[in-house]
Amino acid sequence: MTTERRNRQAQTDPYLNPSLPRRLFDTCFYHFVVSVLRIVLFFVFRVRVRGRENLKGLTGGIITVSNHVHHLDCGMVSAQMRSRRMVFASIPQNLEDKVIGFFTRHLGCFPVPKLPNEFLVFEKRIETLLNRGWAVHFFPEGHLEPYCQELRPFTRGAFVYACKFGVPIVPMMITYRKKVFYKRQPPMTLTVLPPVFPQENTRAETVRLSELCKEMMKIVM
Repeated sequence: MTTERRNRQAQTDPYLNPSLPRRLFDTCFYHFVVSVLRIVLFFVFRVRVRGRENLKGLTGGIITVSNHVHHLDCGMVSAQMRSRRMVFASIPQNLEDKVIGFFTRHLGCFPVPKLPNEFLVFEKRIETLLNRGWAVHFFPEGHLEPYCQELRPFTRGAFVYACKFGVPIVPMMITYRKKVFYKRQPPMTLTVLPPVFPQENTRAETVRLSELCKEMMKIVM
């Protein structure tokens, strides 16, 4: 696929350039939901946040990664972005579901590729969103494992794109505190770790970034 054709596709991509009414609705809906989630996460789920200062001073697009251990971990991560819009790479089933799909589609999720020929479009989406100064979040563990308290193997996609587009990666780690007797679920802490900057666009560098982020996240556990 030529660069010109990819650019034309990006202009008509519904995930990148929806209609004006859809764009206005999505923007308002996103900020409303994130505002509500900040309150719910703090008062209901007793979520504590550490290291939010590590997001200060970052300009332009960024990639964020975290473990995937709770149904609301997307909300936990989004709530830390005060002036930056966040989007998520999600499995297609989350966008196709009648109920969950309404939220995922309007909150900025876009599907990870199912077929090899979809990767170029997926890559162009990421590049465009990063150029807009947005945050693109990946769950390198791949799938949700509720209340898992160990890090699972990482895929390298997020780190490949960080190197290719020259943007920092901000690792985050969700951990569980001691369970309170009157609560069914243990309270959580989200730790925002210092950003990691790619040095070059090579396979070895993607491996280094992946291993470094994983080690930083392990220290928090």
